[in-house]
Order: sequence, then structure tokens, then C-alpha cells
Amino acid sequence: GENAAGKTNFLESIYFLSRLKSFRAPDTLLVKNSEDFFRLRGQIGESTFEIAVQTQPSVRRLYKIRDQKTKRGLWGSYSVVLFVPNDLNLFQLGPILRRKFLDETISQIDLTYSADLESLDHILKQKSALLEQIYQNQAQNSELESWNLQLAPIASRITNKRQEFVTFINNNLDNKINS
Repeated sequence: GENAAGKTNFLESIYFLSRLKSFRAPDTLLVKNSEDFFRLRGQIGESTFEIAVQTQPSVRRLYKIRDQKTKRGLWGSYSVVLFVPNDLNLFQLGPILRRKFLDETISQIDLTYSADLESLDHILKQKSALLEQIYQNQAQNSELESWNLQLAPIASRITNKRQEFVTFINNNLDNKINS
């Protein structure tokens, strides 16, 4: 297709319906100018899937399967493989890109891992807010312990899953190279 024909937007909509997020931008940047929401609808076989994302006055999401409202946790994830030019830098740029790649890939095959990532994000935000309060003398260092106790097992599970996945890739690459 011609430049600016919408090829990437089409691929992004497939990715969004599958992973419930964009590979390019936050939800607020996916809305047309002067609009306060966007809606995506797709079909696999007889099943229809719809997501509506409101960005104003606050971000809210609606999920429907077969025209029935559902919860995000029941949506399911459909495996997608996305390769974009920036992926060529995966091994040349910082480790944050490699962790992001691992997280996105493992999340597609392990729902517990995906839930652990969401929990980790929540705990880190809460801990960061508490650290800011401690810095401003509005909280005590002792309050960090509860967040650390929640953080440790989740971080450990995430690290272990990443290591398992890297080992799996290495073993399978070694087998392919040596064949």
C-alpha cells in the first residue's frame, strides 16, 4: 500500500485486540483529535470482540465478547508476533528493551506471569509513592517492609520465568545450530 494508507494502523488494531495495548503509543494518543474515545472491533470465526477505550475525563475500558460485556481477565490473549524495525536494536540498546521483549513474549504463553507483571507494577508505584513521602518526612522507613515483603516473591517468580525462557531459547537455538 501507499504511504499513509493506514497499514501500520491496521496492524496496530490487530495487536491491540490481541494484547489489549498498543505497540506504539499510550491509549491517550490513539484517539482522534476532538474525540474522547476509540473503539476496535474484530472477529475470529463466529466470535466478535470489541474494545472501547475512553480517555476523557479519565481512562476507562469496556470489553465485549459476542456483544456481552466481560472483564479484562476473561478476555484471553491471542498470540501475535510483531516485528518492527526498532527490534533490530534489541541486542544493541539497553537491557530495558530486552526485558520488555521477554515480558511481552512470556505474557502471551503464561497468564500468571502477566498477572505478576501487573502486580509488580502496582507495588513499585506504591513503594515509589511511599519513598517520596519518606523523603518529605511524611512517612517512616519502617513502612517499606510491607511493600518489600509483597515485592520479593513476585520479583523472584518473574526472574525465574525469564531465566526459564532464556534457557529454553538457548537450548532450542543450540539444537537448531548443531543440526
